[in-house]
Amino acid sequence: MRAVYVPLRADVKDALLTLAEREARDPRRQAARLLHEGLIRAGVMIDDRNAILTADPRGTGTAA
Repeated sequence: MRAVYVPLRADVKDALLTLAEREARDPRRQAARLLHEGLIRAGVMIDDRNAILTADPRGTGTAA
């Protein structure tokens, strides 16, 4: 995995740390989760967490 450095304003960093603490996550994992969710919302990533639930078990191209 390649690392990406993203500089954050102080207020954004504080909010990230607060949310990470509230959700009991490492701040880097919290930032990765927020980025992942944002990319899904932007339509440039598939929500693979739900792919198993919505995949067509028959392979016909339509959800069951």
